[in-house]
Amino acid sequence: MTDDIISGPRGQVSRPRERLLSAAEVAELLAVPVTWVRERTRAGHLPHVRLGRYVRYERNEVLTWLSEQTSGRARGSAFRSVGATER
Repeated sequence: MTDDIISGPRGQVSRPRERLLSAAEVAELLAVPVTWVRERTRAGHLPHVRLGRYVRYERNEVLTWLSEQTSGRARGSAFRSVGATER
């Protein structure tokens, strides 16, 4: 990609973005079924760009969303062995 500045709709100026991904490409990136990607998109959980009847995804936005999806123990917390008791 080049760093040229282009004119968008309504005269807005922006930098070109990376190529947008399809649902199939996002599914491959996340190692999930395409149906999962489409369901999460319809529910408003995955960041996406609507282009008329088409839905596309920005790779960086999807990766940012993924990094925000944490579960389990908190980051940086000490590992606690099974059976440990609190004092």
